[in-house]
Amino acid sequence: RLLEQKNQQLEHLTADASQRREVFHASDQKLRDVQMSLSKDEVRLAAIVEDLRELRERRDATNRDAETRRARIAAAGTGHKTLHAKVTEARAATEAERQTVEQLFARVRSQEETLRQNQSALAEVERKLAAIDRAIAEKESRHEVLRQLNEEGEGLAQGSQALLKSKEFEFAGALAAQLDVSHEFVPAIEAALGRNLHALVLRDNARAAEIVSYLNQQQLGQAALVLERIDHRDRPASKDLPQNAIGWAADKVRTPAALEALVKGLLHNVALFENLEEALNAIAKNSDIAATTLRGEYISHDGILFGGSGKVRSDSLLERKARIDAIARELIDLKREQAAVERRRVAAESQIAAGTNALEKAVAVHQEAQAAQTASVSKISELEREQQSAERE
Repeated sequence: RLLEQKNQQLEHLTADASQRREVFHASDQKLRDVQMSLSKDEVRLAAIVEDLRELRERRDATNRDAETRRARIAAAGTGHKTLHAKVTEARAATEAERQTVEQLFARVRSQEETLRQNQSALAEVERKLAAIDRAIAEKESRHEVLRQLNEEGEGLAQGSQALLKSKEFEFAGALAAQLDVSHEFVPAIEAALGRNLHALVLRDNARAAEIVSYLNQQQLGQAALVLERIDHRDRPASKDLPQNAIGWAADKVRTPAALEALVKGLLHNVALFENLEEALNAIAKNSDIAATTLRGEYISHDGILFGGSGKVRSDSLLERKARIDAIARELIDLKREQAAVERRRVAAESQIAAGTNALEKAVAVHQEAQAAQTASVSKISELEREQQSAERE
């Protein structure tokens, strides 16, 4: 019975040991599994630790990179502001330069227009000057021809002309050549003086007879001579001027002092009228006067009327003298005008020279301004590219 109990206890202990062995084996297996798992966890932990270390390094690197980037962004912001300020400044400078270029271009155009106007004015002045020069040349030529005709006595009596051309005698010239008469009164004075206009003024009265003998011997025709230094008798003063008369003929003639008494005597009491009808009416009322008209009719003190004209009428010496004086006055006016136009020409040339110089300077300044504007535009393009590059970064 005790054995049975012991066997039962042994069986019970054997079963319990078997059970415990199974539990041990299970626990041992479990331990090995736990150890295996722990080993894996340790490997995994080591990997995690390594990853963590790498992450820390990457974090530190990222922080450093971020700091660098923040510094670069700050610098880029400052640079961007600087670039923006430079671009704005460059654009403002370019706009100012553009306005300057436009102003200079307008100034160049204005200078060109002024130069063209001055050149046109100079051309017009030169045309006018050329016309005046031609007129002066023509009038001087005409004046010289008329003067030579008068010196040669053209229009005088045949004998008087021959004596003037002769080298054997000396004369102070023709009487008509020494009288100054306005052109409008020439026909009247010629009619009043008649043949006396053909007289030559002697320098030596002693040769008067010799001269007449020379004319007769050579059959040169008649001549009239003014005997100098012969006192011409004083004539009583002219009476009151007749009604409707223009004036006394003697008052319309200007003469040298040596011939004044002679001419006044020849024209004593000769009244000047506008037409023949008024002259005839005056003569009818006062037979002591002679009368001459603007058309060249003449009523002598003896009541003889001279008048009429032919188809062909040559210039008389007195008329030619009046034309010479008129041309001389015209020449004075023309030469005065020529001098004024010449001064205008010189002034125009001076203006053109100054205008050309100013235009050249304006063109040079305009070209410099254009070059500066082009450089500014290039600078703006370069700054804008830098700005875009900075913005992309």
